[in-house]
Amino acid sequence: AGGAMAQCVVTVLAPPLIVQRITLPDSVTYKTEEEFRLRAQVFPITARAHILWEVEDKSIVTMLADGKFRAIKPGKTTIIARAQDAGGVTAQCVVTVLAPNVARIELPATLTQQLNSEFNLTAQVSPKEATSAIVWEVQDNTIISSLGGGKFRAIKPGKTTIIARAQDAGGVTAQCVVTVLAPNVARIELPATLTQQLNSEFNLTAQVSPKEATSAIVWEVQDKNIVAMLADGKFRAIKPGTTTITARAQDAGGAIAKCVVTIIPPTAIVSHTNILSVRRNDTMLLIEQAPAGLPIIVYDLTGRILANGRTSNDTVTRLHVGTSPLWFVVIGNKSYTLGQ
Repeated sequence: AGGAMAQCVVTVLAPPLIVQRITLPDSVTYKTEEEFRLRAQVFPITARAHILWEVEDKSIVTMLADGKFRAIKPGKTTIIARAQDAGGVTAQCVVTVLAPNVARIELPATLTQQLNSEFNLTAQVSPKEATSAIVWEVQDNTIISSLGGGKFRAIKPGKTTIIARAQDAGGVTAQCVVTVLAPNVARIELPATLTQQLNSEFNLTAQVSPKEATSAIVWEVQDKNIVAMLADGKFRAIKPGTTTITARAQDAGGAIAKCVVTIIPPTAIVSHTNILSVRRNDTMLLIEQAPAGLPIIVYDLTGRILANGRTSNDTVTRLHVGTSPLWFVVIGNKSYTLGQ
């Protein structure tokens, strides 16, 4: 009978808007250690779903906060933005992290190598994250040959510079001065013996091997009363007798060679007016029309006596000389030159 009542106001809410689409840049590029932010544009714009961020490779890009990141290593990865609602739509952005330019290359300032050796140079680059290729250049390719990838061969004694260059926008370089040493002299060749006339001047030539050896040769005369040295390899016979001349390589090996030199008094000159027939038959000297008893001396190009004797009573005097290509023949007071 009292008819009491109560009321309840009911509000019917519209369902929340679901994100239909998220837009991100397709790709972005950053350098290592660079921080950056990605902004997700949602549609419809009235949708209020929270956006979750994911990084596929966290060793390349790390997430600092929602939408904020740091590039930590060169490489490429994908960042995904996902709507945290019933629709769960996503968008992706490919992030490329660039290696920094090489700021400095370190090489040894100098290097010494033996001839024909192979060696390597390693370019230490900084920062360590830099990944640029290194290009190698040799200033003088006749001294050092590049085998590729920082490997080289020493092919001739001398000095040259090897340059390492970063193949990036910075293009920094480093240099190493390389000295290629000549080998030590392994052997010196001299005539074993030599005979010279008193007061004559003569030369000795030291033939060294290997041919690439460049050491100076020091000359020594055992008895300077018999032979005087005028200059390197040049001498004068000053007294009859026998002495030894030594050639010594002035390098670490110190190879030596010796030549025993005999100095003889001048041969007495016997005058004659005969017209002689002097000829060579292989290793034999043939003399015709010569009076008996004339002194004969045969020299080679260096002044070494090859043979000596006297003309005989026979019609033809025969004297065995040897195979030297050129003979200087003195018969009495006349001289002759005979070739092969």
